[in-house]
Amino acid sequence: MKVVELKEELGERGEALSGNKAWLRRRLHAAIASEDLETALRAPPESRMIPSDYVGPEHGDHAHRHSHITAL
Repeated sequence: MKVVELKEELGERGEALSGNKAWLRRRLHAAIASEDLETALRAPPESRMIPSDYVGPEHGDHAHRHSHITAL
C-alpha cells in the first residue's frame, strides 16, 4: 500500500496518521487485529472454538492462522 492509502485506512478507523510508512503499516495491522478480536469476542461462545484442523503457529502457516483469527 502507498502512504496515502495507509493514511486513508487509518483515518477511517480514527487512528493517528503521523509516522513513516513502516509505522503506518504497523498501526493499520494493529487496528485490523483489534477489530477482528472485538468481533470474535462478541460472537457466541460456541463459535469461538478452535477448529480441529488448526495447525498452530509452530508450522509457520501465516495465512491459515490469520484465517482463523476469529476462532478463539
